[in-house]
Amino acid sequence: MTYDEYGDILASPEVPIETKYRFILSTHDWYYDYSDDNNVWNRGYAERKTLNRLQEKHDPDCKIWNEYAPEMYKRK
Repeated sequence: MTYDEYGDILASPEVPIETKYRFILSTHDWYYDYSDDNNVWNRGYAERKTLNRLQEKHDPDCKIWNEYAPEMYKRK
């Protein structure tokens, strides 16, 4: 399952924000910053910015974030 395959679901107003947030977290390329491919890096960077905004607004205690993030990306 990829982000592109489920773009319609993510754009749908009927899908709860938490569901969308969890989906993006579960498919996020946490290691995009190490990519030599500029397209991969740009996509990962944009997605991380989206995740950061969602986390600040809907997951202030980072509980959901930390369920999905690799150890080095967990937040307190």
